[in-house]
Amino acid sequence: KSLFPQSSNHILLTSRNDIQGFKSVPLNTLDEENSLKLLSHESNRDIEENELAAAQELVGKFDGLPLALEMAGAYIDHREISWNDYLALFEAKGLSFVDKVDIRGSTNHESNIRSTLSLSDELLEATDNIENVINLLAWGANEAIDRTLMANMLNEEEIELIEPIAIALKLKIIKKEEDGYILHRLVRDVWKEQRPLDSIFAETVAKHLAAYMKSIQEEFLQLRQIDRAALQALELVK
Repeated sequence: KSLFPQSSNHILLTSRNDIQGFKSVPLNTLDEENSLKLLSHESNRDIEENELAAAQELVGKFDGLPLALEMAGAYIDHREISWNDYLALFEAKGLSFVDKVDIRGSTNHESNIRSTLSLSDELLEATDNIENVINLLAWGANEAIDRTLMANMLNEEEIELIEPIAIALKLKIIKKEEDGYILHRLVRDVWKEQRPLDSIFAETVAKHLAAYMKSIQEEFLQLRQIDRAALQALELVK
């Protein structure tokens, strides 16, 4: 209560957690236009024509995540290199390159992408199946997975996945696409780095997929679903 304003001013609280009793304003990641504007602002210079393709590719890799974009611009400003060179460094070194602790953006954030994108054990323990859902999206084939396929991969009823998917969506951990759900690219990279795939989990999911494909193999209208299931199985048993 000591922090509450004593005037007509307001306080804006930001949180990665779902807090009841507050009017929330969800924040989406940035689209390409605004991502490029942020890169330009943080680097303190315009993006040259011969750098535009590289900058656009980085925007795609960072998926509109403001902190990653801010750190990229701050690095460009500090090192005075081109966006083409930054893209080459990122592709070669990945997150180890982005996490430059001595570089700060205009918001004075510490450039710890891993810390920002890491999911707490408390969150994972509090919601059944959310860790399994993220594992499927992180370690499976690089395409969207719908709820029906997820349920069969985990040998669960679809209803058991409603809550974990809803929470992951609200926290911007996963995104909804036309064919299902995908994991934010940088979240996926951090997850895979910090939580190695359990071989027993992978084998179990692959067996569930094999049983699922066998159960629908005679159904002509399910050919697309069989193909998508096979891609996931192959990826998990590599």
